[in-house]
Amino acid sequence: MKKIALSTSIVLLVLGIAAGYLYRQNVRDLYVANFASQQAEADILAKRLDLTSEGKFLYKASQPKLLSATDFNKSCKTVQKERSIVLGCYTYQNIYVYKVDDSRLDGVEEVTSAHELLHAVYDRMSQSEKQELNRQLILAADSITDQHFVELVSEYRKTEPEELENEIHSILGTEISVLPSNLEDHYQKYFKDRQKIVAFSDRYQDAFKQNESKIEAFDIQLASLKSQIESTNAELSRLEVTLSSRQKELNRLRTNDVQAYNAQVALFNSLVAEYNSLIETAKSLTNKYNDIVVSRNAIAKNQADLSQQLDSNYQTR
Repeated sequence: MKKIALSTSIVLLVLGIAAGYLYRQNVRDLYVANFASQQAEADILAKRLDLTSEGKFLYKASQPKLLSATDFNKSCKTVQKERSIVLGCYTYQNIYVYKVDDSRLDGVEEVTSAHELLHAVYDRMSQSEKQELNRQLILAADSITDQHFVELVSEYRKTEPEELENEIHSILGTEISVLPSNLEDHYQKYFKDRQKIVAFSDRYQDAFKQNESKIEAFDIQLASLKSQIESTNAELSRLEVTLSSRQKELNRLRTNDVQAYNAQVALFNSLVAEYNSLIETAKSLTNKYNDIVVSRNAIAKNQADLSQQLDSNYQTR
């Protein structure tokens, strides 16, 4: 009886070790989510994401942290920089988010956290689960015509094809409003209202889009004004040649043919008036052009400043 009991204990021990190995990810996640310390700022951020219980669990299991530039760069130094609109990284099953205090970029921390959380979701899926999900992701991605998204996916295909589906999974879930129902069902496991996440994305992208729209409008005006200025200057050059020629002719007529001279004076004065008017037009167009350049440069500076706020490397220079 003792031998049987001992054998049973060994079997149970072996089974326990095997189960522990098979479910080591679950064991690790349960421990971290329930016993590891959580950053208070990250907890506050989680409330704004409106996560499901499964989403909250994975979020805690990933020990998310909002970090200043120096700490963020240190934590993410081995990770390829995201090409999307986010500034975060998921490494060693931890989520790190760059802390952005600029109110113009409100929403960036939320969408970044959600983006990285979806990397944690993808990381824990089995190969068979990924295979089916990847098929759905590529189908959805290929149907999207948004230029920014298309360029982003194209860049991943070229530079990191092995991460393509993983990145598409995070981008679709946080940045694209309308998705196929099967993918919506998938994301609903983690977000109670995915549209909130997309709204965060839209909110801070708008700061860039509005600037881009203004810069584009200014550039169109400047191109038109430049064409008008060039046309006016060309006409001035033509008139200068004409006036110079007429002036020489008048000087000749003044000595040799007073009557002919008097007949030409009115026409000459008319050309002078036209020339002076064109000079004023050229000045006005040039002043308007320069004023728009000042306005455009101010918007461009604002755009550059926004980009710098999202550049953790710039912030530590």
